Amino acid sequence: MKKSPLLRCLAIYGTMPGYFLLTCLLFILANAGMALHMWLVGRAMNDVQAGHFVSVLPGAALGDPLGLDYSRAWWWVGVLGGLAFLRGVIQYAAGMVSLYIGQELLYIIRERILVQVQNLDLAYHTRHGVGELVTRTTRDADKVRDALVNFWRNAFDTALIGIVSIALLSWYSPLLGLVPLICIATGVGLLLPQMDRLVLLDSAVGTAYDAVNQDLAEGVHGVRVIKAFGLEEARISSFGGQVSAFADEARAALVFASQRVPLPQLVIALSQVWVLVYGAHLVGMGRLSIGELLSALLVANSMVLRTEGVGQIMRVFADAR
Repeated sequence: MKKSPLLRCLAIYGTMPGYFLLTCLLFILANAGMALHMWLVGRAMNDVQAGHFVSVLPGAALGDPLGLDYSRAWWWVGVLGGLAFLRGVIQYAAGMVSLYIGQELLYIIRERILVQVQNLDLAYHTRHGVGELVTRTTRDADKVRDALVNFWRNAFDTALIGIVSIALLSWYSPLLGLVPLICIATGVGLLLPQMDRLVLLDSAVGTAYDAVNQDLAEGVHGVRVIKAFGLEEARISSFGGQVSAFADEARAALVFASQRVPLPQLVIALSQVWVLVYGAHLVGMGRLSIGELLSALLVANSMVLRTEGVGQIMRVFADAR
């Protein structure tokens, strides 16, 4: 455990087990509701194709709008609208609970940092300036908090929607779910080796940010001495150099991330193409209905959009490490 400080930070969730379990349950319900919603959309499309969505009343003349029966259509509107409203309420509740947990985690982390700073000896404070300690308490604490919260809001949520989506696609046809699973696993596998490099780059960004904070703290606290000896220009030049160095390091990290992410995203996006092509083939063979194909495409689209965000999740975790 000593080599995994981020895992130790996850243990902070143990101080709020009720909110932890509630968030988990809400995300499970939200993703199960999403899969159910898309499956029902496919069933509604089947009713449209079969002519049951809107039917002609017995004895009504063709083309007479008053001779149409909309009861089935209104039933579907009520079911889909009600389910969408329920999902919205659940997602809102999950977001609010996650927000509360995030603020509570940030409070605990910053409080523990402050306690540790007070317990450190003077030699440590001599080696590490005020700017570095400010960075630990603000920027670094925020990054750890973001990683812990994103564990639920992104990583856990993405894993859930992936499981639910693959299960629904496989229920329609095993091969319809297997290929997207391979594409997603391959895409994520291409992203994982970039983690260590992202950690190194963010470490360089953090060091440059420490220097900016340290220079700023020295300039503010020593402003009287600076003015007394006319050192304003020198201090401005020094601070400008630190800011430029920070911008260069941040730019290098962004460039690396932008160059490595597109290929895995392309591989993941191929799963959506497969669902369309193979799903159309199954429709032609009579093994899949138009409504089921529509449902499969909706599920695949949601899965791809969420999974493509794995790169950003990994970047957040790299920053936190």
